[in-house]
Amino acid sequence: MKKQHSIQYLMKSRSILLFIIFILLFIFLGYRIVYINIIDDQQYKQSVLAQQINNLTDTNNQIIPKRGSIVDNKGIPLAESYKIYNVIFDPAVIIQHKQETIDYTLKLLGDTLEDVTIEHLSKLLVDRKRSHYELIAKELTYTEIQPIDEALKKGLIKGVAFEEQYKRIYPYNTLASDVIGFLRSDGEGLWGIEKTYNTYLSGTIGRRFGSVDGQNRFNQEDIVANTGYNVELNLDFTIQTYIEEAIRRFYETEEALSVRVVVMNPQNGKILGMASYPNFDLNNPYNMSHLLDEEALNAMTTQEKSDFLNTLWRNGSISKSYEPGSTFKPFTFAMTLEEYILDPHKHDFLCNGYKVAYQGQAPIYCWKRTGHGHQTIYEAMSNSCNVAFMDMGEAIGREFFYTYQRMFGFGAVTNIDLFGEESFRDLVYSYNQLNPVEIQTSAFGQGFQVTPMQLIAGFSSLINGGYLYEPQLMRRIVSEDGLLIVDNKPKLQRKVISEEVSFETSTALRHVVDEGTGQGAKVEGYSIGGKTGTAEKGNRETKDYIVSFIGFSPVVSPEIVTLVVVDDPVGVDVNSRYAARIFKDIMENVLPYLRVTKEYEAEVPEVTHTTEVVVEGAEVVEDNIEENVEDPID
Repeated sequence: MKKQHSIQYLMKSRSILLFIIFILLFIFLGYRIVYINIIDDQQYKQSVLAQQINNLTDTNNQIIPKRGSIVDNKGIPLAESYKIYNVIFDPAVIIQHKQETIDYTLKLLGDTLEDVTIEHLSKLLVDRKRSHYELIAKELTYTEIQPIDEALKKGLIKGVAFEEQYKRIYPYNTLASDVIGFLRSDGEGLWGIEKTYNTYLSGTIGRRFGSVDGQNRFNQEDIVANTGYNVELNLDFTIQTYIEEAIRRFYETEEALSVRVVVMNPQNGKILGMASYPNFDLNNPYNMSHLLDEEALNAMTTQEKSDFLNTLWRNGSISKSYEPGSTFKPFTFAMTLEEYILDPHKHDFLCNGYKVAYQGQAPIYCWKRTGHGHQTIYEAMSNSCNVAFMDMGEAIGREFFYTYQRMFGFGAVTNIDLFGEESFRDLVYSYNQLNPVEIQTSAFGQGFQVTPMQLIAGFSSLINGGYLYEPQLMRRIVSEDGLLIVDNKPKLQRKVISEEVSFETSTALRHVVDEGTGQGAKVEGYSIGGKTGTAEKGNRETKDYIVSFIGFSPVVSPEIVTLVVVDDPVGVDVNSRYAARIFKDIMENVLPYLRVTKEYEAEVPEVTHTTEVVVEGAEVVEDNIEENVEDPID
C-alpha cells in the first residue's frame, strides 16, 4: 500500500509540474505575442521606415510630384503637367473572391481597357496567382479609367489598383521652343526655362511604403510629395505669337539659314518675346523630319544627329555670336558725344568712299563706294557711313573705346536667367589688341562678335536714359496656392551714358528710319528709331552675310525694342532690308497691342484707279566691277 501511495504521489507531482510548465509556457508565449504586436510593433515600423528612408533612391517606391507650370505674363500655360494613371492587376487578391466577382472584374477590365482581354487576365490568374502587381495598362486619362474607378468605389470589383503619375505637355508645340526647353526621360529639365528653374519646378519627391498582412491585405503608408512651384514669365503669349507668325511669313517667300528675334522692354530689361527658326516641337523634341528629308537623316551618323539636335535646342540669341555690323554704330556715336571728342554741331565728316586706317594699310571701303561727301554726325548715322565712324573711332582712341565697349556689356554674359549663355569674350578685342586698324573697324561693327542678347541689352541703355539692365525672362515664382516665392525685380547693372547723350542718340536713330537706310522699318503713325546692319560672316571671300535691324518705339520714352537677325539670307537683294521687313511686320501688330500712343494718324490715299504693269524678259545683270558696285546697303 505504501508503495502504491508513493507511485500515486509521484504521478500527481509530475502532473502538477507539467501543468506549471504548461502555464509558464503559455504565459511566455502570450507575453511574446503581446510584445510583438504591441510593444515591438512601433519599433518594427520605425525600423522599416528608417530603412526605407535610407533607400530614397529606390524609384519603385517614389511618389513623383506634379511639376509646376510655366506660364506667360498673363497666366497662359506654356508648359504644364496633367495626371495619368497606370492600371495594376492583383491576381493574389482577386482569386480569393467569389467567381461572380472575378468574372465581373475581368469583363469590366476587358471592356474598358484597350488591348486588355479577358483571356489575358485569366491567364495571369493561373500563371501569376501569387503576384500582387501586374501592370496591364499605362498612361491613361481619368476619363479612360473612370468606369473602373467607380466600380472599385462601389465594391463591385476586386484586385485592381491605380498608380498616379504626371505627364508634361506643351500646349503650343513649337512656340518659344528654345526658351521653354523640355525634360529628360527622368523628368529633369534639359534646356531652357525647364532647366534654369528645374529646382523650383520639380517639387519634392514623396515615398510610398507598403506591406501585405496575414490576410493578404495591402497596407500603405505615404510620405506626401510636394507639388512644384509655378514659374511666371515676362514673355507675352500674344507678342510671341506675332513674332513667330512674322518669321513664318518671311520664310514663305525667302530663304535663310536662320532667323532670331528678341523683343524687350528697354526700361527694365524684361524679355517680352524671343524666337528662332528653325525651331522644334517641344512635345517631340527629337524629331528632325520637318527639317531634313529621309535620305539626309539616313546618311547621318549618330554623332551627327546628336550635334544637329543640340544646335537646334540651344538658344542662339544667347549662345551664338556674329559681327554686329552697323548696328554697333549707335554705340560709337554715343561714345563720341559722351566724351565730347568732336563737336557734333560743328564737325564735318568727309567720305570719299574709303579710308586708310593706318599708313601702309589697304584702304577700307564704305558700303557706298562713291562716297557720301560732307556730312554732319547725324547725317553720318542716317547714311550709315563707315568712313565717318572710322573717324570717330580714331578720335575716341583705345582707352575710351575699350572702356565703353566693356561698360555696354560686350564680351561678358548679360546674366539673363536662361541656361547656356556664352560671353564670347575671346571674340572681342582686348585692350592690347585695339590698334588703330582694329579700333576703326570696330567703330563700325566689324572685327569682333556679340550675341543678340548682348546687343539688345546694350542698345537699350542707349535709348532709355543710359541705364544698363539685366535681361529677365522670369517675372515671379509662386506656389500652387498662389504664395509668392520669388519676385524678380528689374536689376540695374550700371549707368553708362548721360540722359542728354541718350536723347541725342535716340533722335539720330529716328532720322535713320525717317530718311536714312532704315526707311523699310517705318510703321505708319508711330515714331520709330532704329539701325540697320550688314556683316560678312566667315571667309569674306564667300560673300555670306548676316543682316540685322534693331529698332524701338516710341522714340521718346521707348516702351519696346526689337532686334531681328537674319543669318545668310538667299537672294539678289541681300541687305538689311530683310531684317527691317520682319521688324515692321512684328511692330505693326505689337505696337497697337501694347497700346503705344501714336504720334500721328496715317493718311489713307483714295484709290481712283489701278494699273497693272507687266515686265517681260527682265533679267538681273551682274556687274563685277569692284570700284563701281556698292556693297549691300548697311
